[in-house]
Amino acid sequence: MEAIRMSEALKQIQEESFQKGFQQGFQEGFKQGLQLGRQLALRMVVKNMLRLNQSIPFIAQVTDLSEQEIQKIKEALNA
Repeated sequence: MEAIRMSEALKQIQEESFQKGFQQGFQEGFKQGLQLGRQLALRMVVKNMLRLNQSIPFIAQVTDLSEQEIQKIKEALNA
């Protein structure tokens, strides 16, 4: 009887641990996905501003990206 209760308790602990790990993993993945989405959207804005012949210093001021980052995007756009 005691062995059955121990087995049930272990199963419950195992399930709770799985749920907790799954939730933490989901939240971390969601945060990373949002961050990636923001980065991609910002790159699109930079590309559009470059196509509109905005200056690199102006784009840096608007986007908070460094001029070096913007220059790399510009080079990739022209490649």
